[in-house]
Amino acid sequence: MSDEVLSELSAEEWLRSFADYTRYAEGKRGPLNRGAGAADVVPGVYPDWHYDALAIRCLLKRVLDQQQEIERLSERVRALEPDHE
Repeated sequence: MSDEVLSELSAEEWLRSFADYTRYAEGKRGPLNRGAGAADVVPGVYPDWHYDALAIRCLLKRVLDQQQEIERLSERVRALEPDHE
């Protein structure tokens, strides 16, 4: 993430920025994802930060997907409601 003010980003912009920031951590190995051979080195602010970062990204994506589904279903309900005049 660059110098954007996070509070000024939409959820979609935040997710896209966070995805770019954490992309290189995908598939890395460490104590929680050992794999074969030595653990990959993922530089960060604390050990295994990438697991937390990827979990946050996954959670936010799920929330956004659910939000979009709620909006889609709300539109369908509005389309089915009789006009109130």
